[in-house]
Amino acid sequence: MFQYVFTSMLLYFFCVFQPIFSFADESPSPSPVTADQWYEQGLKSKTQEEKIQCFSKAIELKPEFSEAYNSRGIVKEGKNDLTGALDDFNKAIEFKKDDATLYHNRGFVRYVLNDLAGAISDYSEAIRLNPKKASTYYNRGFIKYNQGLFNEAIEDYNNVLEINPDDAVTLNNRGVAYFAKNDLDFAMRDMTKAIEINPRYADAFYNRGIAKYHLADYDGAERDFAKADELRQGSLIASPKYKTIQTQEGKKNS
Repeated sequence: MFQYVFTSMLLYFFCVFQPIFSFADESPSPSPVTADQWYEQGLKSKTQEEKIQCFSKAIELKPEFSEAYNSRGIVKEGKNDLTGALDDFNKAIEFKKDDATLYHNRGFVRYVLNDLAGAISDYSEAIRLNPKKASTYYNRGFIKYNQGLFNEAIEDYNNVLEINPDDAVTLNNRGVAYFAKNDLDFAMRDMTKAIEINPRYADAFYNRGIAKYHLADYDGAERDFAKADELRQGSLIASPKYKTIQTQEGKKNS
């Protein structure tokens, strides 16, 4: 029996910098004085260090500046300062408890820190606050899949596809969840749909090949493995005995 593994594990992360104001003309900006001006300067800064300095100055001047904590947390996450990012998202939520994006961002950091229960809790709260954001369902479904909660993962992927019916990555991943339940026909359906949407989706061909192999369609499996190999420019071993199910997490921002 073939095993299945995960590759390309990137969760959606909201790198959302929220501008407080914008300049109405092309004249040079004055030196920052207020918290909002420091925040705006941080958004325009080119380096992570400059951004952190500006956001920190904004927070110093306005200690309840939720957007500045969120933006500084995003920069810290980019620097792999996960503890610092978590602290900043905690403060952002403390001052703005009804912002779904903040819970989503903290959920991502908790996931990376392997606090899966905390991540699911944050994604669930983000969904309660904004039930129309597909990527939040996606992330929660991905974690639940990793926990072996295949039915719950499929339910979350269903919600993603209600919002974005042509999301090939979600179709592929839902197919993998069906495969894990040994629902091979449903797995085949989703992987085929993913390929119809994105004919260059190597992982979907690869995964469909596994499903076909388990359905004893050996010729079809070899064709899908060969196509996946072609799309990946020969990076895969073609023999079915080396094949493992793959799933992708998709783009970082959405």
